[in-house]
Order: sequence, then structure tokens, then C-alpha cells
Amino acid sequence: MESKDTICPYCGVGCGITLVLSDGRPIKATGTKDHPVSRGHLCAKGYSALEILGSKKRLTDPMRRKPDGSFEQISWDTAISEIAIKLKNIVAQHGPDSVGFSGGCLCTNEENYLIQKLARRIGTNNIESCARLCHQPSLHALKKTVGFGAASNIMSTMKDSKLLMFVGSSLTDSHPVLTQYVTDAKKNGAKVIDVDPRGPSLSKFADIHLKISPGTDIALFNAMANVIISEGLTNKEFVKNRTSGYEQLAKSVENYTPEKVEKITEVKPELVRQAARLYAVSGASLILGGIGITEQAQGTENVSALINLALLTGNYGKPGAGVCPLRGQANVQGAGDVGASSEFLPGGLPITDENIKSIEEKWQFRISSKRGLTMMEMISDAIEGKLKVMYLMGFNPVHSLPDRTKTERALSSLDLLVVQDIFMSATAKYAHYILPTATWLEREGSMTNMDRLVQWRNKITEPSANTKPDWEILVALAKSLGYPELAYSSPMEIFHEICSIIGTYAGLEEELAKTHYVRYPLVNGKSVEILFTDKFNTPDGMGRFTPVEYLPVQLTSDDYPYVLTTGRVVTRYNTDIMTSQASSLLVSGVDMNYIDIHPDDASKLGLKDGDDVRVTSRFGEIVLKAKITTTLRKGMFFAPMHGGIVNYLTGGCLDQTALTPCYKWTAVNISKV
Repeated sequence: MESKDTICPYCGVGCGITLVLSDGRPIKATGTKDHPVSRGHLCAKGYSALEILGSKKRLTDPMRRKPDGSFEQISWDTAISEIAIKLKNIVAQHGPDSVGFSGGCLCTNEENYLIQKLARRIGTNNIESCARLCHQPSLHALKKTVGFGAASNIMSTMKDSKLLMFVGSSLTDSHPVLTQYVTDAKKNGAKVIDVDPRGPSLSKFADIHLKISPGTDIALFNAMANVIISEGLTNKEFVKNRTSGYEQLAKSVENYTPEKVEKITEVKPELVRQAARLYAVSGASLILGGIGITEQAQGTENVSALINLALLTGNYGKPGAGVCPLRGQANVQGAGDVGASSEFLPGGLPITDENIKSIEEKWQFRISSKRGLTMMEMISDAIEGKLKVMYLMGFNPVHSLPDRTKTERALSSLDLLVVQDIFMSATAKYAHYILPTATWLEREGSMTNMDRLVQWRNKITEPSANTKPDWEILVALAKSLGYPELAYSSPMEIFHEICSIIGTYAGLEEELAKTHYVRYPLVNGKSVEILFTDKFNTPDGMGRFTPVEYLPVQLTSDDYPYVLTTGRVVTRYNTDIMTSQASSLLVSGVDMNYIDIHPDDASKLGLKDGDDVRVTSRFGEIVLKAKITTTLRKGMFFAPMHGGIVNYLTGGCLDQTALTPCYKWTAVNISKV
């Protein structure tokens, strides 16, 4: 018997897992006691993470689609050779921008770095990751206002906060391990505000629940700014010395009085005032935003409006304060950091001539100056016949993208679809080639969690059957394509290159060699836990106020009078590829294809708990099980993202800056089957 430490494969908290091994095989998972974020805790998903290792549904060998649609087993050499030949031919005939790639937010930094470098070596910036579907709006807002696209504080600083404001976050479902810090903060006298049209999921902790009408967040945040300014609660010294654009912001929120905003948000003015005052005067207020505010038509503006509140009150650069996006997947932050983005190079650098030249000198090949396609643009271009190839690593767009019918049509139209994954996903069924990958226990590499902690995930066992780590597959493909620039012998070799390319990762390799985790950036060899103590990362060092206006989304109609929102539940994870293989997480007779309905709506529609209901939208129609609950507002429905079929309903609306889909707002109708 022995034990080894590694990192949980699921959410962005990046919990430490200690595995108990018997004869080299892991038999039990427990929380790593001295882990700097999780402190020995795991959620149900973490405890069950071993179960996928022995699943009989694992992909075991490369497969090729036959003319009749079935799959045949082939060798690795055959698969890599044939994929390389077809890629070369398509690029030669249609150009490099006819090819699109996607990394995976459960894959390591090294694997995401490799796939984006491969895309750019081919000559295209068509490289994405699932970050596009969740927190890309946060990245845009943070870079524009404070100059750094990551959490301003570490998660453990929650315990030092005097006011925690959760916005669009079902924390107890999405990041349950972090509730330990909410408990610590409450014991120390902190107040909690929960902004969410559902719930509250934080009912044990919330002192104020602002149960807003879906999609009206900006009106609420501007109303809070109005109260803070009109009541003289701004931090005048901070605003004067460390910000720019205050006058424009103050003017922009003049008309957002709590009384006027009540007509939009349906939140009582006295609650808005109470929340604004608590936030402004606590002395240490921390905003934590989930996908509830980013997966909207104004997702980027939502985050900007929250940053305005932090700048107004001086809630930056100190313990227990700041703005932190609650990353959903284990390596969303890292995938973006290393360049798995169609609009940013490694290090979050915009695609400009100056930045291209800098990286070209290190890579020794030309990089395209043309902005790449986002994931949603790739789908549209595939349908139009412009995009011929998609290469997907650890990404399941058929399940996760909106308007599933459109996604299925797009993938069906491709000349070449390659899928690297652990299981036969909904997307893999459309592939021309399926490449079986090693699980999180069977490969190593670095992962970056939601508060900038870079951790080395240790390899615990050898890959099972004929599977390979993603990085090895990409290196083999690059070799077959004739790209010696991607000839690496280990993940650590790749990580060293990452640290030489990305300024914020500089020096991490030395620290990571001493321990299994280190937080970026390093200053004088020490990790910076609290950003912006003296200045922001903008050219002039000032935090930039960004006035934003609430723009109503008029999607409901007589035919589609209700609002559907989607999200997470505690026992499942995203597209459910892995958690569905963990028997300890499954409840007999319960699947994820259900819909929450308020009792008043159920009565109006003649529905009872357990009824089959037909849900229709402008994009599709599905049947779900009715679940009657008071956690919702009237006129609003909720369905888990994990069930798969719900995205036959979603679609249409995109954040105008980040082009992130609006999963939080779909107009629907519902009737009993």
C-alpha cells in the first residue's frame, strides 16, 4: 500500500486528491490535507473520480468510420498517417483557414499549448476551447478594465472578506468545496449577497437574495452604482488616485435609480439599497461571478458593470476584496493562458503584428495575422462549406453547443472530423477518426486553476489498452505532417517552453520543480496572491471605469412566453461523459433530462411532478420530465446542461463581444404530452 498526490479532473477549484494505491493500482481517493485551496476537502465528484478508470465503455483503439457509418478498429500508425495525408490535401486545396481546432479545458496546459501551436503551424488561428462557452466574456472585461484576465485574489481570501457577493453562481452545485470559505467568512461576521433568479443555492449563507428577472443584471449593478454615488459611499481617494473615467460612469448611472430599475429587475428598491450599502462600506467586499452572468447577450458588459462597483468602492488590491470569475472546468484558465483562443496568442496577447513577430522569433515559423474563427463561427462556416476540417481534443460540441440540430448538421458536412476523447461522446459518433486518449490518471502535465495556481498533475498509472496521452498523439501527428517544431519528448519539456513564451509564467518551472504547485505571476521569486496592490495592469496603471447600458433582450412572444435557463447540478459535470460512468453519483430512476417548473406555472399548465412535458423553442422540440419546485421564479424554467438534449432548444443569442452563447435565456413554450 502507498499513496500519491494528484489533482482532481473536474472543476476549476483544482482540489488536491491523495490516492491510495494497492499493488500500483489506485483504490481510494481522499482529499489532500495540506492543499492550499481545497484543504483536504473533496466533493462527491472528486471522491468518485477513480470510477472512470475501470469503465468498460472506455475507447481502447483508434477507429475509422466506414462508408456504412459504422467504425472499424485500425492501428495508430494508420490513423495518424491517414489523418495527416487528408489534412495536407485539404489545406493544399482550400487553404489553412479551412481547418479548425479545439483544445479541451480538462486537458493539460501542455496539450492545449501543443494543439494551438499545431494550428498556427498549419497557418490558421482557428483554434478554440470550451472557454468560449463560459468565461470568455470575463476575460474580455477584465483585460479591458484592469488589464489582466484572471482572478484578482486567491480563493482562500474569501475567509477574509466582510462581504461576499455571488453573482450567477450556484456555488453549492458548481464549486461545493469553496463553501468552506463562505462558512469561515460567516463565522468572522461577513455578510453574503446572492444575485440569482434561481435558488438561492446559497440559502444557508445568504443574508440578501436578489432574485432578479433573468437577463437584467446590468440594470441591477448600475442601480447599485447609482446608490453608492448618490449616497456618497464611493472611495474618493481610490477613485481619484487609481482610476479613470469616473465622470462618465457617474453620468451613465444617473437614471438607474432603484425605483426605475424595479420595473426591469423586479427587485424591491429597499433591497437594492441595502445590498449597495453593505457592499460599499464593508471594508473588504469580494465579487465572485459564475456563468449565470457570462452566458448572456451582455455577458462582457455584466462583468464590466461588476468591476465598476469594485473600482467605485476601492475593493481591489487587498485581502478579501476584488473580482474573481468562478471557472467551471479544471483548466479553463490555463487553456486561455497558453493560447487556445482564436483571438489571443499565448499569454493572452492580441493578434497584432508586434505580438506575432515576438512569438515568430521563438517558434521560427510564420503566424497568420488573420483573427481566427470562434467556435460558433466554425459551426456556421462548416454548414456553408467554408470549413472543411475540425480536429477536437477533449471537446464535445454536439452535447455542449446551442442549437444542437445546427451543430449536428455542421459536423455531418465536414470532409474530415477527428475526435480525441476517453469515451464515445455524442460528437465522436460523427467523427471520421476517433483517437482514444488516456485518462487524467494515466498522463501528466500542468493545470491552472481559477485563482492562478499552476499545479503538476502526476501520472499515477500507465495508459490502459491502446490509449495514448493527448500530447503524444499531437506530437505524432505533427511529425507525420513534417513539423519538427513540435517534436517534444515529455510534458515537462513543453512546460519549459510555455514558461519561456508567456511572461506571466516566467520562472514557474523552477518553483514547480521544488513543489507540485506555484501561483503566477512571480515577483522576485515569490507568488503574487493579491493583484493590483499598487497599480493595475493597464498602460497607465489605472483601473478603467466602463459605462454600460442595459439593453433588454426581447425574445419571448405569444408563441414562446416563458424563459428557459440551463446550468449545473452537484452530482454531474458538464456533458456528463465522465460522471455518467461513476455509479456512486447515479440515482436509480433519475436522469438529467428534466425541467424545473414553479408550482404556479405547473398549476396553470395542468402539470404535476413527474409528468412528461413537451418543450419547444424557435430551434427545436424535446420531451422532459417535470419537476415542481419553488426555487424558481414564476415564468422561468430550469434544465440541467448535463442531460444532452436540452441544447436542441437553446440558440440564437450571443454575447456581442466574446460571441459566447446565451444559455441563460431561451424563449420556450411548454405543454403536457
